[in-house]
Amino acid sequence: MNNERSKSRKPKKRWRRILLIILLSVILAVSYTGYRAWAFLQGLNDGLDLELIDKPADNETINLLIMGVDHLPGRSDTLIFVSYNPNTEKVLAMSIPRDTKTFVPGYWKSSGKPYGLQKINAAHSFGGIPLAVDTVKRFLGVDIHYYARLDYSALHKLVDAVGGVPVDIKFRMKYDDNAGNLHIDFKPGKVTLDGQKAEEFLRWRKNTDGTGDGLGDLGRVQRQQEFLKSALNQFLKVSNLMNLGKMEEIVSDSIDTNMTASFMIKMLKDVVWGFDFDNDLTFTTVPGEFSEGGASYWIVNDENRAKLGTMLQNHLAPDIKETVNVRVLNGTSKTGLASKVAENLNKYPHVKATAGDYKTKDVTVTEVISYTEDTIAKYVAGMVDGEYNIYRGTDENTTDDIVIIIGEDFKTK
Repeated sequence: MNNERSKSRKPKKRWRRILLIILLSVILAVSYTGYRAWAFLQGLNDGLDLELIDKPADNETINLLIMGVDHLPGRSDTLIFVSYNPNTEKVLAMSIPRDTKTFVPGYWKSSGKPYGLQKINAAHSFGGIPLAVDTVKRFLGVDIHYYARLDYSALHKLVDAVGGVPVDIKFRMKYDDNAGNLHIDFKPGKVTLDGQKAEEFLRWRKNTDGTGDGLGDLGRVQRQQEFLKSALNQFLKVSNLMNLGKMEEIVSDSIDTNMTASFMIKMLKDVVWGFDFDNDLTFTTVPGEFSEGGASYWIVNDENRAKLGTMLQNHLAPDIKETVNVRVLNGTSKTGLASKVAENLNKYPHVKATAGDYKTKDVTVTEVISYTEDTIAKYVAGMVDGEYNIYRGTDENTTDDIVIIIGEDFKTK
């Protein structure tokens, strides 16, 4: 393939997603206070790898991955993808269930074998921020420009700092876990949660006797999103914005990010201040279903992956305006792989895929050759399981936008 392409870049708790957005808002609001905040924000970046992630071009969607962790090193207990489209001035906040089954690039040090298919939250435990970002990039098929990793322990302090968060509890919540020292006891009705009660409310999944809302983790996500909206409204009250000193201290002790002070101030001006949270902010969750038996996975099958692609496409528009022509070639001795991949790709909006055989059958790593914009190539590449390399194509006579050569590493869902 060396004569067809030149190599370019490789596509590189639970309930705490609420904390994540709240802290981000705190950072942005703090930046409004001037030079003192500038120094504070600059301090958040000390010692971090600011070269990890590509920066967005002008008018390109700005994508942020927010991770909540219990301890370091450890699995990310919350993953949320936040994307701002400057063309539509809309924000998409997409929760990624921690048990999502996906390909994690990299190899075990002990055996040299690939990580392979894992729960997506394992990536942070295996390789910290870089691997977590790379895994989500591949899973969603989009660039991740910025990240924020937060310690959940700030939730208590931050909720208390804003005077608590009002919520409407819709049904009885009674759960006791003596071993884990977790005791939850709420009756239906409106209540203002302090930091400790907020944690209990957000951690609840079902009652000790097994009763509940019947929605499991999805119900918990819905409660988290309801809490988040209320928490944002509480934080944005003038009385809280006028007293940010304590919040500065909480944030600075709880976040690692590659967002610069200038970027945060720009986002404050362009997005947060005057933002219509009801109409311009969409909360959603990666579509899928729980596996049956054995380890509990959130499975994003072909049908749900197509739904995910539609969600992202609707938000990314007008980045992808025309049909993307994709040619899928089987570079292995396994029959039917190219046809299967092409069939799956054709379920996505704006994709027209055809199948064929590659000239050899010894391709080890799946390759994606792009003759189109990088954002589109990564969007399509994200639909393919397995580890892959993205190359820039040099054939000026081709009518293909993207060529995918399936290698031995390819794994069907």
